[in-house]
Amino acid sequence: MNKKNPFKSFLSNTSGAVNIPSVAKEGIVSLLISIVANEATSTVSGFSYDNLLRLLIMFLVVLAIIHFSLKITEQLRRKKANLEDLQAANTREALKNLNGARTILDRLVQNSGEVTELRGLRNKLTTIISEIQNPNISKFSKKSATVDEFDEAEKLLAESSKNLALELEKQSKEGADVKAVALLVDAVGDALRNRIPLSNELKDHYVESLKKEIQEKKKIPKETSSELNLYLNTLQIKYASYHPEVLHTGDYAANMKWDYNADDKNITARLSDGLIGSPLLLLETRWQDNGAIIEDVQKEAESVKKNQYKCLCLINSAWDKESKDFVSRFNHPKLSLYLYELNGGLFFNRETPAAKHYEFWFNTEQKRETLKERALRFIEAHEYFTAQEMAGALGMKVEGAEALLEGFEKTGVVTNVSFKSDKIRKYTKAKAKED
Repeated sequence: MNKKNPFKSFLSNTSGAVNIPSVAKEGIVSLLISIVANEATSTVSGFSYDNLLRLLIMFLVVLAIIHFSLKITEQLRRKKANLEDLQAANTREALKNLNGARTILDRLVQNSGEVTELRGLRNKLTTIISEIQNPNISKFSKKSATVDEFDEAEKLLAESSKNLALELEKQSKEGADVKAVALLVDAVGDALRNRIPLSNELKDHYVESLKKEIQEKKKIPKETSSELNLYLNTLQIKYASYHPEVLHTGDYAANMKWDYNADDKNITARLSDGLIGSPLLLLETRWQDNGAIIEDVQKEAESVKKNQYKCLCLINSAWDKESKDFVSRFNHPKLSLYLYELNGGLFFNRETPAAKHYEFWFNTEQKRETLKERALRFIEAHEYFTAQEMAGALGMKVEGAEALLEGFEKTGVVTNVSFKSDKIRKYTKAKAKED
């Protein structure tokens, strides 16, 4: 007759135990048996109710430790599943958008004069729909990545499919624009090819990032939490009221998509190309302990993707001299670094044009002159002017100034006074209409 080990039975029947390696299970059992056996041996010669009570308390303490360990294991197992749930949900959402887009393409093929081009796009979209339903992850081009890269890739797939569906819905009413559809279909295809497969390594990174997040939250001193919240609230109000209108490169960004996220210890924002949803500018502000920040910052800089720029602001109640010295000399082609000291202000390399350009998004100023207000002030100060002159005054590229002036001309703010023979357009402030 086989005797059952009650401790093994307990572990087997606990929901969290299903993912504990067998070696770990045996170790827990051995530890428990060893503790109880040693305690029993020490009390066998002088058995009493006190000794029995002590043995029972020891048993209950060990039991509680095991139960707590299994509970943590189960929580981590569920958090691992969150990545799978997220990817499955994005797949369903993308398929919904793409199937809807294909239906509209069918109608456009029947009603448009550009039948050949639209049929080609429909065939390409059908292939993408087939690939996205293929469970074989070997179709993904990238095999390893960070959790942030995984999140970004999933977001890009969801947003690119949504943008395609919205654009085709619009074109079904206004007429087909083959070039715009082609760009959006290619964007979905690129997003699918750059999707990141789930791996045990990625899941482990995810769990580690959750642990690190919890640890960072615990590190924030209670006495500074109120000041931290006030600073993050200031940024949140600012991000809700304004958005970057000109990039540090001079590109006109007023029509790009702007969104932000905030919680009790950080705030992130991004400016994206509205056509394909790819983020061009990333802003992140978070709490950071004093210490060796150089390695962390360098990793952040290296993780910024091609055609992206990131601004990172780290918060602390009082930065040490080494950190302040580092940030005052920091310079990188894809990252601007800021250190914010609660009640102490903002520190950064003021010799770096990009860092100076984005300073407003991390300081405590609440108001700023908009690009339109600056442009109107420029117009008031000049009798005649060109797009090149306005671009120089506003720190933007000529193409952006031309787009700005075209809008002003349509709304009657400026008048184009150039001749047909003029290679460069000249403008002046429009005269007020007489009653």
